[in-house]
Amino acid sequence: MSDSCNTDVERLILLCRAGDESAFEELVHIYEPMIAKTARDLTLDVCEVYSDACLSVRRAAASYDIGGKVTFGLYAKICVSRAMLDYAKKNRKIVGNIDINIEDIAVSDGVQRRLEREEERRVLDQQARTLLSDLEYEVFSGCMRGDKTAEIADRLGVSAKVVDNAKARMLKRLRAGLAVSSEN
Repeated sequence: MSDSCNTDVERLILLCRAGDESAFEELVHIYEPMIAKTARDLTLDVCEVYSDACLSVRRAAASYDIGGKVTFGLYAKICVSRAMLDYAKKNRKIVGNIDINIEDIAVSDGVQRRLEREEERRVLDQQARTLLSDLEYEVFSGCMRGDKTAEIADRLGVSAKVVDNAKARMLKRLRAGLAVSSEN
């Protein structure tokens, strides 16, 4: 973002802090594409998480360090991502290895979306089994369940650094393996 855009965003942040609702709406409007992309990246429905995302933008504006090293866009993305992850964790229940989204049951097309996600996860799991080492696959499984690094490390009896390194290798191998399979 250019300096003039940063200045405009900082002006909007200051107005938001002063209680100006139109400034808040404009700030949300600027970051709507980021909100939508973050929801898609997390396989969430934008409509489901939009209000939580807007609240996190408001909280980000209130706590943002103007003049700090991090741009507001990055700071807002982190806040929005965390809010969406929290939403996903609150609205999903793990039953065995099946991830059930309570919201999907209430929506008429939710069953179709759920089946599509289940199929995508099944295919990804099959690819992961063939591409990853045993440790990397265990880390992958923990990540798919939403476990934190410390939880995975405790369960596997290794350090958090070992898990982080395995995550990095896992992501590299999955990206390479999935790129090759999509070319075929």
